[in-house]
Amino acid sequence: MMKWLWISLILLFQFHNYKNCLGCLEEEKIALLEFKKTSCNAWKSSDDGYDHLSSWRIDDERGSDVDCCSWERVYCNATTGRVIQLSLEYLNDQFVNDCYLNISLFSTFKELRHLNLSYNSFQGWINNEGSERLVGLGKLEVLDLTSNLFNNSIVPSLIKLNSLTTLSLGSNYMCASILLEEFLSSLHNLKSLNLSYNIDFSASSQMKKVGSTRSLVVLAKLEALDLSASGFENHIIPFLGTLTSLRTLSLSYTYFDGFLLMKELANLHDLRSLDLSYSDLNCSSQAIQALCGMNWLQELYLQGNNFEGIFPPCLQNLASLRILDMSGNQFKGNIPSSFIPSLSSLSHILLGYNDFEGTFTFKTIANHSKLEVIDLHSAGWFEIEIEDSPWVPLFQLKELYLPNYNLNKQGDATSRFLSTQYNLRIVDLSHCNLDDGTLPTWLLENNTMLSDLNLRNNSMRGQFLLPSDVHNASRFIDISRNCFDGILQENIGNIFPGLRSLNLSKNNFDGVIPSSIGHMSFLSILSLSDNNFEGEIPKHMAMGCSLLSVLELSNNKLRGPVFPQHFNFTELATLRLDNNSFSGNILTGFSKCQFLRMLDISNNHLTGRIPTWMGNFTYLEVLNLRGNILQGNITLIEFQLVKWLEFLDLSQNHLSGSIASLLNSTSLSHLHLEGNKFIGPPSTVFVNNSYLMTLDMRNNDLFGGIPEWMSALSGLRILLLQRNHLNGPIPHHLCQLVMIRLMDLSHNSLSGSIPQSFNNISFGRRKDVEYILGIESNFASAYDNSGPVVMGAAEEIEFMTKSRSNLYRGYILNFMSGIDLSCNNLTGDIPNEIGDLNEIHVLNLSHNQLTGSIPKSFSNLKQIESLDLSYNNLSGKIPSELITLNFLAVFIVAHNNLSGSTPDMKGQFATFSSTSYEGNPFLCGQPLPEVSYYCSISGSSTKPFSTASYDVENEYDIDMSAFAGSFVASFVMFLLGLATILYINPYWRRMWFQFIEAWIYSCHDFLSDSYNKLWIHVYRFRLFLWKTLFD
Repeated sequence: MMKWLWISLILLFQFHNYKNCLGCLEEEKIALLEFKKTSCNAWKSSDDGYDHLSSWRIDDERGSDVDCCSWERVYCNATTGRVIQLSLEYLNDQFVNDCYLNISLFSTFKELRHLNLSYNSFQGWINNEGSERLVGLGKLEVLDLTSNLFNNSIVPSLIKLNSLTTLSLGSNYMCASILLEEFLSSLHNLKSLNLSYNIDFSASSQMKKVGSTRSLVVLAKLEALDLSASGFENHIIPFLGTLTSLRTLSLSYTYFDGFLLMKELANLHDLRSLDLSYSDLNCSSQAIQALCGMNWLQELYLQGNNFEGIFPPCLQNLASLRILDMSGNQFKGNIPSSFIPSLSSLSHILLGYNDFEGTFTFKTIANHSKLEVIDLHSAGWFEIEIEDSPWVPLFQLKELYLPNYNLNKQGDATSRFLSTQYNLRIVDLSHCNLDDGTLPTWLLENNTMLSDLNLRNNSMRGQFLLPSDVHNASRFIDISRNCFDGILQENIGNIFPGLRSLNLSKNNFDGVIPSSIGHMSFLSILSLSDNNFEGEIPKHMAMGCSLLSVLELSNNKLRGPVFPQHFNFTELATLRLDNNSFSGNILTGFSKCQFLRMLDISNNHLTGRIPTWMGNFTYLEVLNLRGNILQGNITLIEFQLVKWLEFLDLSQNHLSGSIASLLNSTSLSHLHLEGNKFIGPPSTVFVNNSYLMTLDMRNNDLFGGIPEWMSALSGLRILLLQRNHLNGPIPHHLCQLVMIRLMDLSHNSLSGSIPQSFNNISFGRRKDVEYILGIESNFASAYDNSGPVVMGAAEEIEFMTKSRSNLYRGYILNFMSGIDLSCNNLTGDIPNEIGDLNEIHVLNLSHNQLTGSIPKSFSNLKQIESLDLSYNNLSGKIPSELITLNFLAVFIVAHNNLSGSTPDMKGQFATFSSTSYEGNPFLCGQPLPEVSYYCSISGSSTKPFSTASYDVENEYDIDMSAFAGSFVASFVMFLLGLATILYINPYWRRMWFQFIEAWIYSCHDFLSDSYNKLWIHVYRFRLFLWKTLFD
């Protein structure tokens, strides 16, 4: 009877549970639907419009009621049907102003244990309610509010959640006004606390050290603490040592005092993971010895600090260590040979960017069966030694980083080692001088999960052979700067369909670009520049690679139209097609590239006008159309919307008309209009643009005076107006451009005198503020794991220096300064104030009508390398003080009316020839060829000199009398020495006479034999003549 009673009770209980499991509670379902209607979010992705909560609906397609426990992101108790977990992260991926959370909706979930609201845009609770509403969440254990916009207003609500074991407030806007003791005193059950990456948790004037102590001591159960980039100050360090239950501690980007921190951390004996990375800890390696007592430590992150000294050998006592990252410090010396073998549990070894010495031999890791990652990026003066004898490692690596080592001298050892690895994900052997021939196909075939392969800047050659099987895991391939040649295999796109980045630049590939690249539908970066590819851009690639953000095809032999209508590169940000043979008009396929930030199609054969729709590229920062055959006027329409443009190069085209108001942009930094057919006076387009650093309008047909509005270009560093038809004086307001480093006004018709106020211009004297910036794209390092690659446009300037035109590019411009006023009609004296420009490298005032003397103040031009004052009407003496100019390489004062003696042949002046002084009839002295009549009668030259003595052409003539005397003396000394040796040593004397005797006999035999042969030939010749005459 009792048995049946028990059976009935069990069946009744199961029926009751079955009823509860029919679905979630109605009140919880309503609360979830209300949450979905939150006004500040539609819960849709800004990228593709995907509804993150699409499964949250009342009924299904058949009209049946839907159980909310079946909804995505909702987890219920299998017994009670109540919601116990809500995963509501990443619902809003776009910033929304004034987005507040209705926290009262969550008070319905009485059994809720896990609530994840991370990575949204919440700024707080609606009407700041929640303190009383959250009391209902009495069973909540995990609360994740990471990466929102919460501030201090939510703190009163959080301190009511006594059951919390895990709380994450990382990456919010919590600030210093929070009193930690108030915030944490109620959270006795916390085991994990994340306060990282907030604005500032540093001690404010209201925060007491004692209070902070009490707050942390209360957390006796705390096992994980993350204070990364939270701004705590040093006074909190002593209390970290009281958290003896900690297993995981992250203090990256905290900038504590290194010695004090290490001392306190020594008390945390139970730590499993310690992260002190990028905290700018400045202390010796001895301080790290405080960590050697953490016998349970498994992960140690010390990268990105300033630890220095010898590698701490006591770290080998950390037998449980799995991850060791000491990269990016200043460790030096040898790594103890027993260190790595002692840590047999290691899975990650990261020692890069230090100053280690000695040899890292793979013998030390031979017995590490768990090893997965080796990273020795630029670890110092290391030598890498791989086992020469065949060996099979116990480990299978996932990541191998050995860039910047000379692995070529390892012979086949590197290949043999790699052939034993079958689980590689990332391989970086860039800059290793590898020249073992072609890339071994087995490296890819053996490692089907290989995602990143970097063999950049080696000497590998031959054809780039592809594996036979499809590699879906491949994401990054860089074999640039090698010697691969031949035709790129057509099926490359089929073999690597999942590639995100492909860099084959700076090789010798030829043939056409494979159309199968169009199958790489996820490809974001493609660089094929500096090869010998020819033909047109494949249509299939232009349509299939719709996600391309960087496309580089520079310096090839490509031809055809650029971007017909069917091109579908809608996501392009960087496009480089320069130095090819593209022709025709700029087609409308370009107009789809609305996100372009850099466009370089220079040095092609493009014709027609600049399209008006190019002004729709509102994000464009760099535009280079140089070296084409573009023509027509530039109107306002083309560029009226391009307000972010920084670099514009339209030079070397056939553009004409006046320079109209080009831009609506005040951010333009570099403008090149050189080598066109622009006419009229320079436009007022650039007024009030203080960001303009380069203005190049050389080789046009501009006329009129230098306009006054140029004085408003306060940030100008380079002004080039060479070879126009500008006239009138050099205006004084031009001297207001105090930041200029290079000024070229040559080959115009400027008149008047040189302004004395030129010394207001810096010309290199203010290096701290005259920096000439290039244009570097934000995605500069997108496809180079070894370091940033400039994908923007570096400034390039042609300037006359040392009597020849030189090209200055990029960073070198920051060390160059000069003035070129040559080939004008300038008159008057050279201002003494020019001598104040003591950092100038080039000064060219030639081919003018300047008068007066050469200023003695020129001796202050200590950095001058080229000084040309030729073809003027200068008079007087050349200042002798100029011989102190130690860097002067070119000095020309020819064709003036200078008189007196030339400067002494000392220092740099000893290198100048007579051409530097010719055309001055009253000038005399070395290295001029003859004595001037003026010098003779004036006594300026007290010692006449002959042509043979000082003519540069006869500088190296030989004195034959001296030569003959020295030769005879040397010959006599040789004979006397030989006679003395033969007299002293009878053995050598006997050998000498035997040698002479043998030589005499040999000569006699040679002459006798030659005479006999000659007599025979003469006799035969006489017989031949007699026979010929008689016949």
